[in-house]
Amino acid sequence: MTTEEYNNKLRILIVLLPKLFKNLLSQLSIKYKEDSLNTNQSMTLLCLTDHNPATMGELYNHSRLTKGALTQIIDNLEQKDLIQRSRNDKDRRTVYVSLKDEGLKLGKEIEKGLLTQLSIGLAKLDKAEQQKLETSLNSVTEILEKMEKE
Repeated sequence: MTTEEYNNKLRILIVLLPKLFKNLLSQLSIKYKEDSLNTNQSMTLLCLTDHNPATMGELYNHSRLTKGALTQIIDNLEQKDLIQRSRNDKDRRTVYVSLKDEGLKLGKEIEKGLLTQLSIGLAKLDKAEQQKLETSLNSVTEILEKMEKE
């Protein structure tokens, strides 16, 4: 594979994975009290479920949302009493966001729903395609974890 072909495959992956993720989230009907959570709110709760607590900077890096959009989402989730913000005592500029019990419960519900949606999609593949995907995912995960440590 040439460098150009390799880069094209990476570009496709960069575009397709977030698109798949948002599509799966939009298929879930996540409700909290009387409100439905939108895709970005669900994505932020899911991110916090995996990285709890997190700084606003960390959430920004994980979410791929703009800083303004992320701040608005965090404001909204705080109004819903799903998260709380706190400042670092040593550096008041650092704001931590953490899940409250209901936020963690909802985040786990979102995660479970996503896994269910993925399972439904994977069931549509034949055995050979499933095996190929599993092998590829194992390789990609291993490489990305190595890259993250560097």
